[in-house]
Amino acid sequence: MAEISKEDLVLGGLLSAEGNLTEKGIEMARALLAHVPPLPNIPRKLFPVLMPLTVSVAAELILLREDGSIFLTPREDEFWNGEHVPGSFISPGEKIAMTAQRIANRELGGDISITNAKVIGGVNHPDSPRFHDFSAVVLAKFEGEPDHEKSRGKWFKEWPKDLIEVHRPFVEIVAPYRRKARKED
Repeated sequence: MAEISKEDLVLGGLLSAEGNLTEKGIEMARALLAHVPPLPNIPRKLFPVLMPLTVSVAAELILLREDGSIFLTPREDEFWNGEHVPGSFISPGEKIAMTAQRIANRELGGDISITNAKVIGGVNHPDSPRFHDFSAVVLAKFEGEPDHEKSRGKWFKEWPKDLIEVHRPFVEIVAPYRRKARKED
């Protein structure tokens, strides 16, 4: 399908000459948006258009072993290249534990069962290269083991140098929990 130009939208009465939505344009947008599924199922082509319209909340899943090691997975896309904390945007109506389990199912593979999940901190990312979002850092108690082959992830005793930039603030947030885990070891 050919891209719809601003001129086409003006001619169709959906935009004013200044580029603002007309009443007809607003009603058309409302009708179309009513058919867009909620996160995490927004169609890929709409994701970069819709997400910058608001500040979304991502849950970043922290799995710690008793020795204080943390599970990270590689991220390679147009925005980041390096190790990252697995995460996803919180879906409407979803509790943190539900989001944590969804992340584990989708990103970690294996037989991971989240037994408890709590938010231990948050980071605002207004300058993220993708769009402005907020990360809720979620510490999860779990049973099982990630599938290293499926997730391509691994356990790190220290934060890697190639941790993606937007996740660097997590180091300080997670530090007390890593120290506590090591002391209990």
